[in-house]
Amino acid sequence: MTAPYGVHVVYGALPKAIMDAGPSFAARAEVAAIKAALPFLQRKLTLATPTGATGLGRQSVTMDLRLGGEPSGFVGYSGMPSTYMGHVEYGTRPHWPPIAPLAYWAARKFGYPVGSSEAKRAGYLIARKISRVGTKGQHMVEKTADANRAQAQRLMANAALGVFYSMGR
Repeated sequence: MTAPYGVHVVYGALPKAIMDAGPSFAARAEVAAIKAALPFLQRKLTLATPTGATGLGRQSVTMDLRLGGEPSGFVGYSGMPSTYMGHVEYGTRPHWPPIAPLAYWAARKFGYPVGSSEAKRAGYLIARKISRVGTKGQHMVEKTADANRAQAQRLMANAALGVFYSMGR
């Protein structure tokens, strides 16, 4: 399943010598390039994702390689399939969220016993604040892509050239 929120990796800058070597060779170089960048981006995105109360958002960061990009048709993807991660990424408008998850988060964050009146009160107060101002987006996908673009491109270029040199060209 492709995650709805994440970093798309398309290697569209294959050197001319690789492109001239033929489409199957170019595809192999492109796949190697994307596979070199995906684990790097997945690790960076995982570290940038807030843990929350359960850590499920951070644990949901995945990577995927599939047809659909350019030039030879492959695209890599590192992101989060959890639909609520869009709310974490972009923030929300004011709304009244469920109190129980916020109470659980407050218990974990502030050391209250889970299910205690303190945790429930904190959850209620947080929900009330969200109902007034919404939530601020964390923009972890955007920040990860911007901060690591050059390093990912270097990894991809090295991997593509590695395929090129391993074929004795």
